[in-house]
Amino acid sequence: MPDAGATADDGRERVANPQTRVAFEAEAATVVAAHRSLKWVAPSRDEGPVSAAQEDATPIIMPSDVDEVELDNVPTAVQGGRNRGLIIHKLFEEVLNGETDDGADALTARASQLIAELGEDVAASASNGLSPAEIAGCVAKTLALPEIAALRPSLIPELPVFSSEVIDGVETATAGIADAISYDTEGKPHVIVDWKSDVEPKIKVVEHYREQVRSYLAATGATAGLIVFATSGKVVKVGTSG
Repeated sequence: MPDAGATADDGRERVANPQTRVAFEAEAATVVAAHRSLKWVAPSRDEGPVSAAQEDATPIIMPSDVDEVELDNVPTAVQGGRNRGLIIHKLFEEVLNGETDDGADALTARASQLIAELGEDVAASASNGLSPAEIAGCVAKTLALPEIAALRPSLIPELPVFSSEVIDGVETATAGIADAISYDTEGKPHVIVDWKSDVEPKIKVVEHYREQVRSYLAATGATAGLIVFATSGKVVKVGTSG
């Protein structure tokens, strides 16, 4: 090692490097000990893993005012799809924000506009495509469900959710957008609402949705969640532990 104080070829004074192998290994060990892994969790806002859930599904009837045992007696089928889900989510957001009235006529007219904005054709029957009347009916009936009507005054749509937790040196960061959240009288997160437009959700998809909602409960501190299936009118309750 060149002596400190010696002059380099470019005229600058050399400075001694006190680093040793032992010191380097100790510093490296300190860096490794302080390092922690980062795991991102992004609860999905889509209608689930389509390839797994819909690959063998055909359009079925899921009206919101009948039980499953009566489905064979109802003649009208509903054709699901991503765009139908996007429109239904958008209508819920606009109604809760006060942008769109929750009356049947207003919802139907707005659904027609959204269908056109997506470059789709309006269908007279829900079995053939995007029907404004069917979509509006789903939204109106869902908002009238007892569980939703009770929360309606305190429901805020489209809430960005961010949180971070470190367990055993692994940091889990959650980032997403909850469809709607209700606050209690003290202004604390109370209930997370997750709108779903699935026509025929499989059991494993419902479990996938449960995990999404549990992630939001953990991130916000809310005590309960509701998975609300707009097509069928069914509500699945989710707690912090199940």
